[in-house]
Amino acid sequence: MTRTSIYHGGLVFRDDHPVSIDQFCRIVTATLEDYGQRVERQSVRDSNTAVVVTSLYMVELTMNARHFSDKAEDRPLGGQCQRLEISMVPADDQYEDRDISELMMVVMLYRMVDICNAESIEWMDPGTVLTVEQFLSAFTNVSPHRVRGCRSRLTPAERFAPVDETLDQIDDHYDIHAKAAEQAHTLSEEETLAMAFRSDDPLDEDYLTDVERAQNDIRRLAVWGMTGMVAILSAPVAASLAAVNLARGEDLRLNTQVLSFTGLVAVLSSTGLLAQIMQNLPI
Repeated sequence: MTRTSIYHGGLVFRDDHPVSIDQFCRIVTATLEDYGQRVERQSVRDSNTAVVVTSLYMVELTMNARHFSDKAEDRPLGGQCQRLEISMVPADDQYEDRDISELMMVVMLYRMVDICNAESIEWMDPGTVLTVEQFLSAFTNVSPHRVRGCRSRLTPAERFAPVDETLDQIDDHYDIHAKAAEQAHTLSEEETLAMAFRSDDPLDEDYLTDVERAQNDIRRLAVWGMTGMVAILSAPVAASLAAVNLARGEDLRLNTQVLSFTGLVAVLSSTGLLAQIMQNLPI
C-alpha cells in the first residue's frame, strides 16, 4: 500500500465558546459523505482525539492547548486558545484525486470556522498560517453549495505574519483546477454513445441542449433502424420490440441485445443447428 500524500489542516480558536472534539468529528463525517465517501467508522477516542475512516481516507483529529511565546503581541486578546489539527491520509494514492482531497479539506475548515471563535487557519502545512479573513477570501468561490455561509469576523489586530504570496499561489492553483474541471465534462462522441448504451433511464428532452437533442434524435433513429432489421428476421419479435420502444422510450441497449439474439437464432435456424440443439436438450 502506497502512502505519500498527507493533507494537513489546522484551526486555532479561543475556548471562550467551548467546542467539543465530537462536533468537529461530525463535521468531518458530514463532509466526507457529501463528497460520496461511505464512512465506515467514526470514533471519539477521548476528549482530544477522534478518527473517521472511509474506504479511501483516514482522518485523524487532535485538539490541544495552543502555546504562545512570551511576547505580548503573540498572545490572543483575552481567553485561552485551542489548536485543532486535522490529518487526512489517503488509503492509496492510485485511487485518490488530489484536487478532491484538497477541496474536502477546504470545506471541513469552512464549516469548523462557522462553529467556533477561530483565530487562524493552518493550510496544508503548520508553517502556512492564515487569518480567518484571508482564508475565507482565498476560498470564497470553492464549492459554495457544499459550504454553509460563514459569519463575518472582526479581529482586534493582525497577530500573524502576512502571507500575500501564499494567497496568490492558492488562488492560481484553484483557478487552474476549476478550468480543468469544466473541461473534464466535455465528452467525446464515443463516450456519449457508451453512456447512452449503459443508461437505463430515458433522457428528459426538456433539459437537453440543442447539440444533445440532435444527438438524441440520431440515437432514436438508430434504434428504430435496428427494430426494422429485427422485423426482417422475425416479425413477431419486431412487433414486441416496437411496443416496448413506444411504451418506455427508445432503448439503445435493449434493441442491440434483441437484434443480436434474433440474428443468432436466425443463423442457427437456417443452418439446421437450432433443430439439432433442440433435439439434444433433455426436454
